[in-house]
Amino acid sequence: GLTQIRQTVGALLVESKAKDRPFASEDLDDMLILAEAEAHGRSIGVVVESNLEGSLPLPATLMRQILLNLLLNAVAAAEEGGGVRLVVESAEKHLLLAVTNDGDYIPQERMDTLFETSERGNGLGLWIVYQIVQQLGGEIEVESLPGYTTFKVEISYGNTV
Repeated sequence: GLTQIRQTVGALLVESKAKDRPFASEDLDDMLILAEAEAHGRSIGVVVESNLEGSLPLPATLMRQILLNLLLNAVAAAEEGGGVRLVVESAEKHLLLAVTNDGDYIPQERMDTLFETSERGNGLGLWIVYQIVQQLGGEIEVESLPGYTTFKVEISYGNTV
């Protein structure tokens, strides 16, 4: 029952077409506070590199969901006492988000189904991220090697909101 509720709420969030306020640097700060609270319990450092100033014409609710899911997944996958790095770059009407952790890598055989949900509810966060990125006309890619995993999201903006 709980899995069904999570999937329904996730689907509603992804399909939401309501007008939203623009994504702003304050949203990034909010998501970091939430992720750092989780990271602190496992002694994981979170490093941020961002050139985001002001706001972008991207829906704040959806962008916050992307950031939060990727950050929490990275914290969960990082080595105890390890680190997570978030890069946020806005240039020429493109936004790049890159979240890297130093945990175990994702085996190649899991890469093809990484953005699908499983019956146990695993992967719902990545499924939601994938659906939102697709809805916004963006792209997501994953690079995973022993010692690190990076999720990169690139979204063009202009008249999205």
